[in-house]
Amino acid sequence: MDRRHFLLGCTATLLTAKSTLSFAAQAAVAQTVIPLWPGPPPGGGGSEGPVETSPSGAERHIAVPTLTVLRPGMGNGHVVLIAGGGGYKRIEMAKEAWPAARWLTARGYTAAILRYRLPSEHWGDGNRVALQDALRALQLVKAQATGFNGAGVFGRCAFARDGHQPDGRAHGGGDRGTGQRTCSG
Repeated sequence: MDRRHFLLGCTATLLTAKSTLSFAAQAAVAQTVIPLWPGPPPGGGGSEGPVETSPSGAERHIAVPTLTVLRPGMGNGHVVLIAGGGGYKRIEMAKEAWPAARWLTARGYTAAILRYRLPSEHWGDGNRVALQDALRALQLVKAQATGFNGAGVFGRCAFARDGHQPDGRAHGGGDRGTGQRTCSG
């Protein structure tokens, strides 16, 4: 056997092993959907019926806000709350939230994706509903971090053009029209 065949065989073996391990790591991710509120969410009114998903994967008509928790098989003890953007008219799940969650879980982080109510959908509490859901999600994730493969190490990641954080603060110093992604611990 010459060196070229030997190296080609080694490379093929390594690529096969890597793809098998990557597939096994992805398959080991456990998914749990948790309603944010024990009953109807506060704020009254709003959407009814099922969630509507656009062809691009954006969601709207959120009647029941949820946390979708993705736990990797071999967690690193960190939990990250992810809130997709969309100008409070939709939530960009397929373009922002899910890719971030897959990236994080591939690296051992537990990802908690927030599906929050949209103020533009005629809730009684108006523009406060997204903040209510974000604060409730922070509360749930912090309270259950150890159950989510976390050791109490917590971070958050928001995709927002309007500058809002999942905890209700506005970030300063950035260009508010650029689609800045803000992540913090």
